[in-house]
Amino acid sequence: MVNSLLGVNPQAVVTSQLFKLEWSDSWYWSTALTSLANDVPWIFVPVVIGLQAAVLGLVWRSAIEDGDWLSITVFCYTWLGLLFVPQNLQLAISGPTYVGYIVLLSSYLIRSLLQRHADLSRLTPGTEIPIINK
Repeated sequence: MVNSLLGVNPQAVVTSQLFKLEWSDSWYWSTALTSLANDVPWIFVPVVIGLQAAVLGLVWRSAIEDGDWLSITVFCYTWLGLLFVPQNLQLAISGPTYVGYIVLLSSYLIRSLLQRHADLSRLTPGTEIPIINK
């Protein structure tokens, strides 16, 4: 995607290194972890997976509480993204799907931040925040 958008040729990535060593970068043994390592250093791959799991938890709670289309859609795409990590990163194989997921996730996060800000601005000074046990 970088090459087609910016016209630059990125450095050799993990999957191209595998190909140069006569290993397949897309056969059954290959996982999404190598594809993620194309974009971030290996040390950050668990961080990326952890962030995706945290997003999954947030949108799961939102989908259960509100049941709105955006929360449910982001939940489903995030679940599919995590489900296919041991395999071949289905979510990122298609450029338009990947960009669409990023747009939906960004929309969800912005909406959540705006709702939180609106909720906090309704509180008057000295008002206690109610704690709801579920």
